[in-house]
Amino acid sequence: MADNRKTDVFGVIAEKFEGTRTADDKLYFDKYDLTIEFRTAGERVGLRNSSVQLLFILTHPLFEETLVESCAGIGEDAESAAKNSAENFCDSVLKYVLESLDGKNTAKLVSEIDGEKHEFSLPSEIGSYCTGDSITDSDLWSIVKDDIPNYIGKKRAYWIKLFVGAAKGEISCEVRINGTVMTELTAKVREEISKKNTNSENYNTHKQFVLLIQDESTYEPCPYTADDVKKWTNKAIELLRKVKSQKSYEKTAKEIIETSPDSSLGRELTMFVPEMMCGMVFGLRDGDGISAMNKNGKDRVDMKKSQLRSFGYIESAVYTYLMKNKPKKDDIMNIIAASSRFSALQKAIQDGAKPENIVFNEMIYLVTDDYKIW
Repeated sequence: MADNRKTDVFGVIAEKFEGTRTADDKLYFDKYDLTIEFRTAGERVGLRNSSVQLLFILTHPLFEETLVESCAGIGEDAESAAKNSAENFCDSVLKYVLESLDGKNTAKLVSEIDGEKHEFSLPSEIGSYCTGDSITDSDLWSIVKDDIPNYIGKKRAYWIKLFVGAAKGEISCEVRINGTVMTELTAKVREEISKKNTNSENYNTHKQFVLLIQDESTYEPCPYTADDVKKWTNKAIELLRKVKSQKSYEKTAKEIIETSPDSSLGRELTMFVPEMMCGMVFGLRDGDGISAMNKNGKDRVDMKKSQLRSFGYIESAVYTYLMKNKPKKDDIMNIIAASSRFSALQKAIQDGAKPENIVFNEMIYLVTDDYKIW
C-alpha cells in the first residue's frame, strides 16, 4: 500500500473523528476496540477525472466476521478520489458504526428463531447518504424494516446495507446483511424504487447502513467460530468427494457429524455442501428461505439463510474451494450427487427447462431431535 494513500485516507478519518491512532497500516479507535484497514479494489484515471474504489475492513470483538464495505470516490486525480472515497465511508458507514458501539442506539428490534427471542439495539433514526438528485421520497429502510426481524438470528451483531443507484430509468439495487445479498429483500426494494422518478440524466445514489447489536441478556455464545466452520467445510469436501454410493455417503456423513466441533454444525455440513456446490456449478438462483425439518416431517423451523450462523461461512468456503482447488469433474459429481436440488434439476432439464431459468425459493434440510440452531 502506498504510504501517501494510507496517510490521505486515514487522515480524512482522523479529521472527522477523535481518538484515532495509526500503526502497521491500520487505524485504531482504542475507545471502541475497533480496527480499520483498507485495500484499493479499483482505480481509473481519466482525462477529466479519476475514480477510486476502496474496500474498508473493520474488525471488532462483537463482529463474528469482518465488516467489509466498498466505497467509491471521484476526484480530479487519484489522490482526491481516494480522499472522497474515505469521506463517503465516514459519512455513510463509520458514523453509524461508532454511534452503535457508543451505546447511543435507543430503539429495539426483537427477532425470534426456534422459539427463542433475541433483542437488538438499533438507531432511533436511520441516516441516509445520497449523491445527485433524490431517488425516492421515502427512506429505503422503511421498505424493509418490517421484514428485518425475520432475517436476524443469534449473532451478536448484524449490519444491513441498503443501496440504490439510478440513471435514465436504469436501477441498480442491493440489500446486504453481513455482506451477503438478500435476493428477496433486494427485489422488494427494486419494485418500490421502480415506481419513483429514476429518469435523471445523472447517476444518483441512495445508501443506508444499519448496525444491530444484540443485548448481552439474550445472547448465547456459539461453540465455534467462522474460521472453525471454514476449516471443517474444507475437511467435509475432502471426505465427500470420495463418496461413490449412498452407503458410503451415509458412512461419510456420520464421520463428519461425529468429528465436527458441534454435531449440529456437522449435520449442516453434510446437507449444505452438496446443495451449495450444485448451485454454484450450475448457476442456480436461490431465494432467501431455508427450513430445518425433522425426519418425521412434522416439526419444521422456517428461517432465512441469514438467520443460520453457519450458512454464509460454509457457502464462502465452498466457493473458495472451487475457485482455488479447481476439483475434477468426477469429484464434483461425487459431492453433488447427494444434493436434492441436483435430482430436481435433472428432472427439470429432462422436461425441457433451462438451468438459468430455474429458481429454488428455499432450501429444506433434515435434522434430528437433538439438532440446535446456532
